[in-house]
Amino acid sequence: MNQLKLLRQRHKLTQAALADKLGTTQQTIQRWETNKTSIPSKALKELAIVFDCSVDELLGIAKYSRTRYSTWFLTESEKKGRRKLVGYYGGVYLTLQGVSKTRDYPIDDIAAKTIKNSFPFPENGSLGFSWMCLETMDNRIVFVNLKALKAAMVYTEDHKSAPAFEHPEVYRFLTEWNIDKLEDGITASEIAEQEGISQNLAQKAIGIIMHYEKTEQEDWSGLSFHSANIYWLDGEKTSHNLDRKLWWNLDDMRKIYNVPELYYSDTDEIPSGTMFIQEGDDENEYINFLNLDHIALIEVPAIKYWEIACEDSPDLLDIRDASPYMPHKNNNQEDSNTPLYIPISRGEIREQNHMRN
Repeated sequence: MNQLKLLRQRHKLTQAALADKLGTTQQTIQRWETNKTSIPSKALKELAIVFDCSVDELLGIAKYSRTRYSTWFLTESEKKGRRKLVGYYGGVYLTLQGVSKTRDYPIDDIAAKTIKNSFPFPENGSLGFSWMCLETMDNRIVFVNLKALKAAMVYTEDHKSAPAFEHPEVYRFLTEWNIDKLEDGITASEIAEQEGISQNLAQKAIGIIMHYEKTEQEDWSGLSFHSANIYWLDGEKTSHNLDRKLWWNLDDMRKIYNVPELYYSDTDEIPSGTMFIQEGDDENEYINFLNLDHIALIEVPAIKYWEIACEDSPDLLDIRDASPYMPHKNNNQEDSNTPLYIPISRGEIREQNHMRN
């Protein structure tokens, strides 16, 4: 049973006031709360943004509330009443060889801890795998070549303001929406009318697009929430469709970084020679090999990444705390205790890689 009524009451909203925020009627809200009609997908996004929660929480799937989103506008009583799984931390500056502009990302507690644990001190010896992987709060999974990293500064919101970010459902709307048809100057009202969403969500979507245009120097026509951006050591930046082949390679990098013992035994060493990642078309008409030694940074849209991940391994849908960018789960499915990473042997990995290629 959905938790709409509980969340509405927690935020001290009447059915009429909530209906006004969503551009619908009080009767519709009442039917949703009594489960007489299902909440449409677009309305779930809107409601999650209004209540600063996940769609899982709305549908009664989540066991705990999350505070990964914009927690600074929650009241103290609301903060105390929620189990803090992940919280907003601040940001991180990454200064990299070949990347003219310092990369600045908003991060949560988990990403901050990941970064702090990624750098060995001199007494710890050399680092076996020279890549760091973290998930940001603006819909990115970032792969950093530590050999190209000049400096990383992790900072809290008390030091300075991190880059702006939005609720994950705003990024999900932009990922599912065909933004290729966008025209410069389109208004939030026009988007809301065309897509059947509230002006609030439309305005947030435009805000993200304008932020990308301002900070990344991209026009609207070149913006994609399905592509990986690669920053090369020679200063070039290229965009690549996040196809299954490229995802497989990046997913292996993420797993090796997070849980290296599942890929390598105590007696083996992580390869230190030149490594490549691959991309190709769905028809296997070509394969492009990209030399990791010449790459400084890879940015991947998190929602698209986890969408492919769950298509490849449906069991991931049961691991709701893996990421707030996980695809929505059917609330009729049972929860599962399936581990995120299943230990397998190196021989099995070689066989899987051979099948993938």
